[in-house]
Amino acid sequence: MLSRFFETMWGKFESKDERLKFIRLAVVFCFTIGVYWILNPTKDVVFLHTVGLDYFPFVKWFSIGVIVPSLFLYGKLVDKFPRHQAFYVLCAFYATGSLIFGYFIMHPHYGVANTVLSEYRIIGWLWYAFVESFGSLMVVLFWSFAADTSTPDSAKRGFSILALGAQIGGVLGPLMLHDIAHFWGPGQVICIGAVGIVGIGVLIYYFMAVTPAKELGGYHSEDVQSAGYTKPEVNFLDGVKLIFSEPYLIGIVAVVTLYEVVATVIEFHAKTMGKFAFPDLHDYHSFSFKLALYANGIALLSLLLGVGAVGRTLGLLKTLLLLPLLIGLGIAAIFFHPTIWTVVVVMVVVKGLNYALNQPAKEQLYIPTSRNSKYKAKAWIDTFGSRTAKGAGSAVHMLRPVLQLGFIGVSSLICFGLIAIWVIAAFYVGNAHARALKEDKVIC
Repeated sequence: MLSRFFETMWGKFESKDERLKFIRLAVVFCFTIGVYWILNPTKDVVFLHTVGLDYFPFVKWFSIGVIVPSLFLYGKLVDKFPRHQAFYVLCAFYATGSLIFGYFIMHPHYGVANTVLSEYRIIGWLWYAFVESFGSLMVVLFWSFAADTSTPDSAKRGFSILALGAQIGGVLGPLMLHDIAHFWGPGQVICIGAVGIVGIGVLIYYFMAVTPAKELGGYHSEDVQSAGYTKPEVNFLDGVKLIFSEPYLIGIVAVVTLYEVVATVIEFHAKTMGKFAFPDLHDYHSFSFKLALYANGIALLSLLLGVGAVGRTLGLLKTLLLLPLLIGLGIAAIFFHPTIWTVVVVMVVVKGLNYALNQPAKEQLYIPTSRNSKYKAKAWIDTFGSRTAKGAGSAVHMLRPVLQLGFIGVSSLICFGLIAIWVIAAFYVGNAHARALKEDKVIC
């Protein structure tokens, strides 16, 4: 019966071992994302209760400054160690770091018990960047590990199971702790997260021990070489030059980054309004977990209900246009009814629909492009471009102390302007994509 279920949902696997491999990987990813969503809500709580709301828009830029060099160190790590051993190194680093942070966050002088807010409370800045780097590097490493242990045909069958595992983890993590957060502070929760990080390493060890060697073979370099193709080296400057030399790639940048800017503005609305609505540390801690639970729950529900099929029915162009139009309606709702629960509803729906509609659509845009575009340009857009866009969204909130009561109106107008540009870009790349497929040509 279980085999028939998997065939119905994801197609027929070549063997029981292949199916079990992806189930085990899905459990690892579920655990990884679950731990991340245990740690992630604490970063806002710690920052707002040590540094304060006035500096909240700046912390995204600080985290970007930390993550960029972290990516270079990560590259050295995966060059030196096999992927599963890199997991052990990162798990040891993040588990140890989390325990150290947990100790200081529980400390009566250095931690959240000290209610004196200051931009010099470095623990708030560092913990925020630490959690952001965990979310970036562990997810990148997992997908690299999954790709290294899967052939292209196997990946088509199994990667959707991994995506489902991630969404289940995104719900289970905050679901288990949102009530506990009423009574336990962020320091105690962080220590729970540290134990979970150790669990990720244990699961990887178990995966390597029980998965047959024949299921660990991926897309080997010799197979690629025999096909006359060498994967281009991903270079930051090459990616930037390529993007700004091709209008189609500039259009993709707009589609990807403008979503991140607008979504970050909405997310910061929810978090700052939540701080005013729930000034008590434990109440805000619980509220942060509920935000994570609602957002990931909508994404999981969208996946299970097959909302992604809407995109396949509408076609790429209409799908690309649908999300900015829906977000525009959400921004209008915030403009006319600027309450915390309006913002929360808009935020969780936006995040859920992005997962179901925008994510698959934007990946399709790379189909009629060259290998240079797929590797060099995409690497820049997905890492530096996306992170910078989130920083730009947080920068909009730098206007809040100046505009005060007028901030919602001004920020809404900014979002409407960005959405208008987003719609134009989506219309352009959607039509260009359709023409390229019809004429069977490479755009750039």
